[in-house]
Amino acid sequence: MREILSLFVFIFGIHAAAQNLNQIFSSYAKRGAQISAINSPNLTRLTDQYTGKNLIELQKSSFQSSVGNNERTFSALQEIADKGNLSKGNCYTDSELNNLFQQKIKNQSVIRNQKAYDPNRVIGFCFGRALIAHLKSVELKPGVPVLKIWTVGALSAGSIHWSFHTSAMVLACNRKWYALDTLFNKPASLAEWIAKTKNYYHASPQNFIVVTRAEQFHVDGKTYATEKFKPAYFGNYFTDFLKNNPGIAN
Repeated sequence: MREILSLFVFIFGIHAAAQNLNQIFSSYAKRGAQISAINSPNLTRLTDQYTGKNLIELQKSSFQSSVGNNERTFSALQEIADKGNLSKGNCYTDSELNNLFQQKIKNQSVIRNQKAYDPNRVIGFCFGRALIAHLKSVELKPGVPVLKIWTVGALSAGSIHWSFHTSAMVLACNRKWYALDTLFNKPASLAEWIAKTKNYYHASPQNFIVVTRAEQFHVDGKTYATEKFKPAYFGNYFTDFLKNNPGIAN
């Protein structure tokens, strides 16, 4: 009887933890600045257009639509890089950015040991790494707005095929955007990130490049607040991340 009770408590604890993750992550994300902090109405409109939307639906659009969308995306990102109101509080210096990436993100146990959570490479967890990068940026420097950048469409590596890739992205004080993607050994410039999705992941020329607010969790439109974080699918990836970063739950 005691063993059954212990098993019930263990299972209930896992379920309760998963149920609370959406509240914990969405609440912590709100401590960070929004893109409006650096005064870019065009980029704000662009992120609002796609946040909370099922981005997979974009694949039904024409090649001309993707070209037009990508041009607007790059133009808005370049505009804020050129004209945004940057100060020490709302952008990253080179040393801060490298510290964030190497010590706070890349060094996370769940990232270093991702194969243990995804042995058959069916999940990928790019969205998990993007969540970690976002929340660790908020922890280190909450005044810096974080975006998510997505490439949506055909991607492949060997015999594995999938339909999107994402990363958290921040603006440095040198007025360049950097993706905090641990597929690289350092923060990757926007141009480097786009090039890798084309050259390494064979991204289709028809892929959409989309930016959303950082709280968008998944390509299907779920945000931190609406995702269930079910252990049956994600295993203990997110609960282990939280266990190793208790400050995010406070």
